Amino acid sequence: MKKLALMLIAFVREDFDWVVYLGTALLIGGLMVANYQYDAFDALTRTTHDPLQMFSFAVFYGVPWLSVVLLQAARGRLQSDGDPIDRDFVRMALMALFVVSFVDWFPYHLDLVDQAPPPARSWVRGMLWNMKSTLCWFTPMAIWWVVFDRPRGVARLYGFTTKGFDVKPYLMCLSVIAPLVAWASFQPAFLRTYPTYKPWTGVEEYLGVHPLVTVLPYELVYGFDFSFVEMFFRGFLVIGMAKWLGRNAVLPMVAMYAVLHFGKPVPETIGSVIGGYILGVFALRSKSILGGIMLHLGMAWSMEAAAFAQHVLNGR
Repeated sequence: MKKLALMLIAFVREDFDWVVYLGTALLIGGLMVANYQYDAFDALTRTTHDPLQMFSFAVFYGVPWLSVVLLQAARGRLQSDGDPIDRDFVRMALMALFVVSFVDWFPYHLDLVDQAPPPARSWVRGMLWNMKSTLCWFTPMAIWWVVFDRPRGVARLYGFTTKGFDVKPYLMCLSVIAPLVAWASFQPAFLRTYPTYKPWTGVEEYLGVHPLVTVLPYELVYGFDFSFVEMFFRGFLVIGMAKWLGRNAVLPMVAMYAVLHFGKPVPETIGSVIGGYILGVFALRSKSILGGIMLHLGMAWSMEAAAFAQHVLNGR
C-alpha cells in the first residue's frame, strides 16, 4: 500500500499544474451542475434505435475529454511528449468516442428483455446489461488492437498483463476496504441498493431452481462489466493514449469517466473523479490494469457479498 501511495505522490508532484487541475475541476463541476441541477442531459437517457443518436453521445463524452487535452496543449504540456496531432492519434481518439458512444446507445438487449417472461425479466435485464459490456466495450477494443496496434508492436492488450505487476499493494488496499464495506452493509440505504440483483423477486420460483443458479452467473457477468470498463478507461484511454499524451492522458480520461457516472448519485460521481484519477496513475506507472480490475472487482463483489449476508441474517 505504501508503494501505491508513493507512486501517487510522485506523479502529483511531477504532473501538478494549478491551471490545468483547476480548469479540469471547474469543467467537471460545471457539467455536474448542468446535469444534477438543471437536467441538461436528460435527452440522452431516452433510448432509441436510431444509430445517429451515437453522435449525441460522442459530443457528450468527447467535449470533456478534448477540452482537457486542449487545456494541456495551451499550457505547453504536450510538447515534450511528441506531436499528438497525427493520423494515428486522431484515429484512436475517434475510435474511443465510437466505443463509449456505442455502449451508451446500444438498445437491442432491451428488446430481448421484453421477450422474457415477466417473472424472469429482472434477472434477464441484469444479465444482458452486464453481458453488453463484452460486446460493446471489449469486442471493439480487441478488434482495434488486432488490426492496428498489434502490427505496430503493441504486445499487450491495453495493460492486460501481469508483467511487472505487484499484487501485494492491491491486496492491502482491499484489506482496508473490507471493514468499510462491512460497516456500510448495516445501513438501510446500502441494502436498498445492494445486492444489485435480488434473488427473491420471483424468477427462481418461476424457473424452479436454487438461487445460486441465477446469482452466480449474474455475479460473473457483473464482474465482466467492471473489468471491461477498467480496460477502456485506464487501458485504452491512458495506457493506449500515453504514446502521444504521456502522463497527460490521465486527466482527460478522468473528465470522460466523470460524465459516464451522470445519472448515479452525486457522491458516486465525485468518487469516480477521485478513484478514476488514482487508478489512472496506477495504470500509467505500472503499465497494467490488473490492479484497477482487482480493486474494482474486490469492492463490487465484497459489497454484493456483504449485502447478501445481511439479507440472509435478516431471514431472507
